[in-house]
Amino acid sequence: MTTARDIVIFESRLLLLVTFGLSISCWPALASTIKYQRATPAGLLIIEQVDDRKLGSEFNVRLANLPVLHSKEGDKTAAFPDFPVPDVIRYVGEPVGPFDAVAVFQQFNWGNACDGGPIWLLGVSHDRSFTKSNPIDNCGGPAPQVSVNDGVVHVTLPEPGQGAVAKVSTCLFQLKVDGRERAISCTPPK
Repeated sequence: MTTARDIVIFESRLLLLVTFGLSISCWPALASTIKYQRATPAGLLIIEQVDDRKLGSEFNVRLANLPVLHSKEGDKTAAFPDFPVPDVIRYVGEPVGPFDAVAVFQQFNWGNACDGGPIWLLGVSHDRSFTKSNPIDNCGGPAPQVSVNDGVVHVTLPEPGQGAVAKVSTCLFQLKVDGRERAISCTPPK
């Protein structure tokens, strides 16, 4: 014979399990925040904050749901442990070298030592393949300027300086095919 107490206990446990199950299934959606999203020839490019800190200290960059970069503040096994915050400073939606589009990223941190950190490029193709450049070390003041001329991405890195005139050095990023492999190399001006 079932008593009213048995039914209440059973319903309470069922309610507890349903509530517990819903909170677990919703947790990843609450902890993950899309910070940037753009359609590319290879698919959706996404920068996602994966921690629950207000400013964010752990991020994933994905292209067509494939991992491109994982950064985490203080984690020496992750990319850019001192500059964990990725940002797309320019998207070039036209062919550049062997790529159908190029995204220029700059890494940031939440301190005040550098206003912008390392810069890297991501070349993407229609076949969902991509190539990531090695980072260019930068501890910026003024924002870098990005332009494209004759299928070459130019990144101008102003040197931090006081007053209206800042010294400017230019780094030329050439996207080229090395044999079968696509590569991105940085060639400083001479």
